[in-house]
Amino acid sequence: MTGQLLAFGPQCRTHFFCDPIMDIEKLIDYRGMFDFTRKVVVVSGGMGLIGVEICRAFLQHGATVVVADIDKQLFEMKFGVKEWQDKVDFLHLDISDPENIEKGILETLKKYEKIDVWVNCGFPKTADWEDFIDDIDFDDW
Repeated sequence: MTGQLLAFGPQCRTHFFCDPIMDIEKLIDYRGMFDFTRKVVVVSGGMGLIGVEICRAFLQHGATVVVADIDKQLFEMKFGVKEWQDKVDFLHLDISDPENIEKGILETLKKYEKIDVWVNCGFPKTADWEDFIDDIDFDDW
């Protein structure tokens, strides 16, 4: 084998590239470490740039994903494919409204009977939405 092999795992903690002669069998296969089969994952802000990718990653690892967001039309465009039809659900959730959050949690628990993971990728569109992060008031978090 020539060139260098990009490897991930304990043997490569400080280097992006490892010895090209390294035994391929020693590479860690992370897919088995992240098995979310029979797990219910809620991603608030699930239609944002990062949220969509987090949802896809959980779906690819077997989770049932509840995409909690305010944009159902975008959800149908991104996740309306047959591949995930029975594994992904939309929950209208406005994270700037505490009552709406509580209602969303109760709806999810009623439908799935549990929530195993909750990932928050949401950020409310407040008056300082487009400000630099250093300029955002603590209360808006």
